[in-house]
Amino acid sequence: MDDTLPTHVQTVIIGGGSIGANTAYHLTELGHSDVVVLEQGQLTSGTTWHAAGLIVAGLLKSEAECAIYTHGRDLYANLEKETGISTGCRQSMSRASTSIASPVKWRHRLFDATEHLNCGKALWSALPQ
Repeated sequence: MDDTLPTHVQTVIIGGGSIGANTAYHLTELGHSDVVVLEQGQLTSGTTWHAAGLIVAGLLKSEAECAIYTHGRDLYANLEKETGISTGCRQSMSRASTSIASPVKWRHRLFDATEHLNCGKALWSALPQ
């Protein structure tokens, strides 16, 4: 990778975390060849690193979030095939449980669970059969 900065570029992205790297990737996929990512340290070593690469579908509530999740999940799953560089990506299941004593909190949590279930149905239908 070249460490010298060009004097002129079409696009400069500040921050080489998940969003910055993802933006650069998608711009180059769209045909932009003049993209520079500026990062003060190592790529994805800041806040992105602390997330441990978790992409958790259970925290999503809207169709838009489900669509973003599905796109990201599929992108990371195929990135190694596309680039030949090991990403260490692997899909696994997760589960969460809670103990709620208050009926009011229980009702709110049940509403949240219903929203998550709707998103889960959308994700399930998007999986390859």
